[in-house]
Amino acid sequence: MTEIKSEISKVQNKKSSIKEWCLVIIGALFFSLSHPGIFNNQGISLFAYICLVPVFLIIKNSKVELAWAFGFLYGALSYGLYCFWLYKFSKIVFFSVILIYGIYLSLVFLLMKSIFVLFSDNKFVKNNSHLIQYFLCGLIWCVYEYVKTLGFFGFSYGILGYTQYKAPLLLQSANIGGVWTVSAFCVFCNVMILVLSEILLNKFTEDKKNKINFIVKSFSLLTLVILAFLTYGCVSIEKTKSEPCKKIKIICVQNNTDPWKTGVEFYKKDVQILKSLADNCLEKNPDAKIVVWPETSVVPPIVYNYVKRKDAARYEMILDLLNYFNSKDCAFVIGNQHSEQNGKKYTDDYNSSLLFDKEKNNIVPPNPEVYRKIHLVPFTEYFPYEKTFPKLYKMLLNGDTHLWSPGKEYYVFKSKGIKFSTPICFEDTFGNLCRRFVKNKNEKDGAELFINLSNDAWSKSESCQAQHLSMAVLRSVENKVPTARSTSSGATCLIASNGEIILKAKSFCEEAICGEVNISLNRKNTFYTTHGDWLPILEMIIMIICVVILLVKRVVARKSKNGVK
Repeated sequence: MTEIKSEISKVQNKKSSIKEWCLVIIGALFFSLSHPGIFNNQGISLFAYICLVPVFLIIKNSKVELAWAFGFLYGALSYGLYCFWLYKFSKIVFFSVILIYGIYLSLVFLLMKSIFVLFSDNKFVKNNSHLIQYFLCGLIWCVYEYVKTLGFFGFSYGILGYTQYKAPLLLQSANIGGVWTVSAFCVFCNVMILVLSEILLNKFTEDKKNKINFIVKSFSLLTLVILAFLTYGCVSIEKTKSEPCKKIKIICVQNNTDPWKTGVEFYKKDVQILKSLADNCLEKNPDAKIVVWPETSVVPPIVYNYVKRKDAARYEMILDLLNYFNSKDCAFVIGNQHSEQNGKKYTDDYNSSLLFDKEKNNIVPPNPEVYRKIHLVPFTEYFPYEKTFPKLYKMLLNGDTHLWSPGKEYYVFKSKGIKFSTPICFEDTFGNLCRRFVKNKNEKDGAELFINLSNDAWSKSESCQAQHLSMAVLRSVENKVPTARSTSSGATCLIASNGEIILKAKSFCEEAICGEVNISLNRKNTFYTTHGDWLPILEMIIMIICVVILLVKRVVARKSKNGVK
């Protein structure tokens, strides 16, 4: 009889493990579907409200010794599907990301599992259908999303809040707590849906009256939170529409270039395409004030090549370009490598945006205003550990990598009656960085507009472009400033301060778009602009306090049970 029971137990455990492995796959698929990704170029935002349900079920039902394995597979599979476009760029980078997020999520799963283990015998938790445990797991997820954006390896892709980039009513809460507010809303919905489902599927076998009351209270709370978000969104959007504003017409050029081609002849051809697209658009829109070209749209350093004149072909190309700028009445914002002498053997090279406005500065000889990119992409643009890992540093230099010097100033341009900043490519994926352009030292001197210069052509993926676009949308909402994006292949667009995409070019084609954006005349810094990432820090504090309180209760209960005074 004992052997039979043992065999039955093994079969049950095997079935349980199979269910949990299936839940891992389902959870990873739901995560990928909620974002723009391999299955849908634009993402299906509704999946964000259920994608963590399989995760929490795994945590609840799995054995402690398997939690890390489930987490590793979930992290590797979800980010493998989400960042599939990295495979085309670099197989090493792709598999590194899979490994890193496998490790990250294995730790997150273990941490969440410890919540269920520590409070498995807590009477209050049991009577509330794991509500406290799920709530704490949700807080852990929110804190994890924030922590993974920090430091040298900081990566903002894959945050749940970005899945809602096409839901302007929900997005408005971001001007209070950033994308983290929207993420917290998605996580809260996952928790409440799971709790309600558990109670309903339990068929009211025990304490029917209490469970009905709990369902009513839970459903009411969920409804109240949803209504609060939607109401705030309606009020915020209507308030923005009623504010006095000035309009500025901007042209954003998309030249659909191949980022891997090099050589002066190719650079000349690329610039010719940019000029032609800009001219065609200016002919139809002569009142346009600013023309924007993408990140490093002009490869040879303009100022350096004009001054040094070491290469006749590059000098002639630069001189022709400067004369072109000088012939126009509008201002040009372009991406360019900006090289500066530092007294050493090599120059300091910056991934930069340059402003050419003949009403402000000389164009020939060139004297542009310059913003130097601050937050560079790790490994592909920046590696500060030359002395610690000299072999890796040399390997990066000998590869296709161009390592840049990081800028230090959150620069605000002033041209054509507006103040704007130009976060370059990867930079507009970080809310805490972009808000500093707007906040500035003096609120009145902060940026009224973001002009983002990007190059995602290397990904050869519309999904990658949509993922990047979703983050740019949040930057506008967080700070209540519009955005103009000029990219090499997509998504070139204009975004209103409420997150609405006003105008967008087709991906992977040569196109220039022109439209007006509204600049508020009474703009004030939002709560998020002023205070930054306060919400995830508060979530971390709440999580720690809850754990400490429940741990104390557990210790007191055990002492009481053992007769210890």
